[in-house]
Amino acid sequence: MGAPWPVWALFFTSAVVAVLADADIKPPLLGGLKESSVLEKGTKEALRFVEMEFNKVSNDMYIAKVFKVIKVQKQVVAGIKYYISVEMAKTTCRKSSNVGENCAFQEANNLTKTQCDFEVLTVPWRAETTLLKHTCN
Repeated sequence: MGAPWPVWALFFTSAVVAVLADADIKPPLLGGLKESSVLEKGTKEALRFVEMEFNKVSNDMYIAKVFKVIKVQKQVVAGIKYYISVEMAKTTCRKSSNVGENCAFQEANNLTKTQCDFEVLTVPWRAETTLLKHTCN
């Protein structure tokens, strides 16, 4: 006669745990950093926000936009914190023009790119977005 089912269940569970431990599969860390796609609604909104904030503090006469997204991570805190690394570049539109989104980047020979890192906190249920930190090189 075979072993009773609890013994088989224990054996099966032990085998699954051993395989998962051997495969180094870890559950997601709650509250940990997670890669964020530029296609996600929240990420798009955070990127638009950093463009606006960058242009507020920039002394340049031209509007700058995100030229290249290097990396975006997010973390669930008391809201969602975004860690954004981008290259910013000047457009052909002057800040006084109010055109914004329809501005093309400057010609390649005039194009100056600046790498920036931003930390943005969004609290969706309060409709609040705050720039916590930014550095540019």
